[in-house]
Amino acid sequence: MGYKDIEFKYKLKKTYRTVLIIILLILIALLCKLQMDNVVYSRYEIQNRLERVGSEDSKYRNYNGNLLCYSMDGVSAYDKNGNQLWNQTFQMQNEMVSNAGDYVIAADYQGTCVYLIGKSGLIKTIETNLPVLSVDVSAQGIAIVQLREGDTVYMELYDKEGQSVSTFRTTMRNFGFPLAYGISQDSVKMGVSYLKAAAGKVKTSLAFYNFGGVGQNETDNLVSAYECEDEVVPTLAFPSQDTILTVGSKKVRIFTGKQKPELQKEMETEQEIHAVFYSQNYFVLVYDAAESSGKYEFCVYDMNGNEKMKTAVDFEYTDVIVEDNRLIAYNQNRMLIAGYNGVVKYNDELSGGVQEILPLDKYSRFLFVYPDKMEKVRLR
Repeated sequence: MGYKDIEFKYKLKKTYRTVLIIILLILIALLCKLQMDNVVYSRYEIQNRLERVGSEDSKYRNYNGNLLCYSMDGVSAYDKNGNQLWNQTFQMQNEMVSNAGDYVIAADYQGTCVYLIGKSGLIKTIETNLPVLSVDVSAQGIAIVQLREGDTVYMELYDKEGQSVSTFRTTMRNFGFPLAYGISQDSVKMGVSYLKAAAGKVKTSLAFYNFGGVGQNETDNLVSAYECEDEVVPTLAFPSQDTILTVGSKKVRIFTGKQKPELQKEMETEQEIHAVFYSQNYFVLVYDAAESSGKYEFCVYDMNGNEKMKTAVDFEYTDVIVEDNRLIAYNQNRMLIAGYNGVVKYNDELSGGVQEILPLDKYSRFLFVYPDKMEKVRLR
């Protein structure tokens, strides 16, 4: 046997060994995931206590994996250890706060001052000439401000320098009232749900705009539209860059498209929808449940409209978290965690007074926010 033959066999043997090790590691990882997906928890233990952030009247929400805290007196962000990332003070009577990615937008209802904030703090204060009805922000920091003058509503888009980049104007007598709106993660596409009443009936027009090169060739950047007769559509969102989810009084619709959104899926709703929650890949429709099964029925779907799981919730929830492998419903005294494989992983009482729950990993670790403290806990 020559030297080259020996070298070839050695390399082949080494390759086989490497492939086998990789396959073994993959199998171990799959078994660990399967085990974690099916584990059921019955209690939790406190691993660490942290000082309270915010004030007694603060509200909380997830801020790109961190904690957003806001009230009439200001808005601030904290990491998972309670360290302040930034703080912005203001005085408002009825604060409106929205966030996407690293960006936060805040305004007072019927006020004329809008705060655009990034991961390092205040970026720009935008002064408006008309009272503000609502605000939103994209993951790229484009601010959407809804303004009102009499029966005319303006949708104003501002860049991070506070400059107006686009304006939509509508009245109930022409296109309708903008009931819901959303913008894509790259700030190129925008969708608006317009509600209009005529001859004793209501209808909703779903309009989709493109601010890139494609939309510049269209009137008012309008690239596609869809009519929903005798229906109210109060939910319109961009779960991902090229997917639009709309939920109405009769149907759920999923639109997709890189430039011009088109209808891909239309679903009849089983009954009146109590609430809607969504993530990038899944959405949850909440229905009133039959008396024998609990208060609510949660139906989970992927963004193709395929049903993944149903579960009953027998308590009044205050918030729902939708993740890639589970949903979490909770109130101050109780929490339910259900995997999309149908396994109810946790459904039990909490110590009481929980205002916000922030997942710290995909399985068992959480941050509980109370009025006077924060706790890092682990399910057991």
